[in-house]
Amino acid sequence: MSVKDKVNENFKNAMRAKDTLRLNVLRQLISAVGNEEIATGKREEGLSDEGYLKVVKREARKRQDAIGQFEKAGRVELVNQENQELEILQAYLPAQISREEVERVVGEVVIESGANSLGQFGQVMSQVMKRIGDRTDGNVVSDLVKEALSHLSE
Repeated sequence: MSVKDKVNENFKNAMRAKDTLRLNVLRQLISAVGNEEIATGKREEGLSDEGYLKVVKREARKRQDAIGQFEKAGRVELVNQENQELEILQAYLPAQISREEVERVVGEVVIESGANSLGQFGQVMSQVMKRIGDRTDGNVVSDLVKEALSHLSE
C-alpha cells in the first residue's frame, strides 16, 4: 500500500471515528501534498511515494520547529499539541534509527575518512547521510558529527 493510500485510508477512518486531531493533521498533509503537486507540475499523475514522503518530512519538520519555539515561549499546551501532531505524521515516515546507531555510523565514517578537524565537517556529514539516508533527523547527525570532530581537534 502506498503512502498516499495509507493517508487516505486513515483520513476516512478519522472521519468515521470523529478523531478531530488526526483529521486536521491529515487534512493539512493532503493540502500540502496538493500544493506540492501543483508546484512540481504533477497534479495529473500525483506524487510518487518518495515525493509524498518528502512532504510528510517537511510537515513533520514544521512541527519540530514549532515545538522548539513554543518551548522557548513556555507554551506547554501548544508543545503538547504539536507533539501529538508530530506523532501522527511520524507514522508515515520510515522507521528512525537510534541515536546510538547514528553515533556508531559517525564514528565509523570519521575513522574511515581519517577526518581530524571541524574543517572536514562537510565531507563526514555527506558520508554519514549517504549511509543512514532519511532514517534520522539531519540536525541530530550534524550535532553528532560536530561533537565527534571537535573532540578529535582538541
